[in-house]
Amino acid sequence: MQDEEMKQRKKLKFLDEFKDKILSGEKTSTIRKGFVDKYEKGDIVDVVAGDETIGEAEITEIKHLSFKEITTEDAIQDGFKSKKELKKTLKKIYPDFKSTDEITKIEFVLKKRRCG
Repeated sequence: MQDEEMKQRKKLKFLDEFKDKILSGEKTSTIRKGFVDKYEKGDIVDVVAGDETIGEAEITEIKHLSFKEITTEDAIQDGFKSKKELKKTLKKIYPDFKSTDEITKIEFVLKKRRCG
C-alpha cells in the first residue's frame, strides 16, 4: 500500500540547481507563474529536484498574487538574495515572464529527506 500511496502522491518539482537550498532549509517556498491550484494547504508531496526525489514536504501555505506584490522577504524565503535575482531566474524558466504576471507562491516544510 505504501508504494501505491507514493505513486499517487503529488510532486513538487524543481530544477536540479535548487536541490542544496531545499535540503539545507534555505528554500522553503516556490513561485510558479499563473494560478496553480493542484496543491492544497496540508498536502504531503514528494519533492523532486531534477530527476531525483529528494524528500517529502508539507504544503503550509498557498498564495495567489501578482509578482509586483512579492517582497524581498518572499524572494529570500524562495532562496534568492533579492527580488531582482528571483525575477531573473523566473525569466529564465518562463521566457515571457513579466512583473505584472499573476503568480502562485507555495510555501512548504521539508519533513523527510531521501538523500544528502
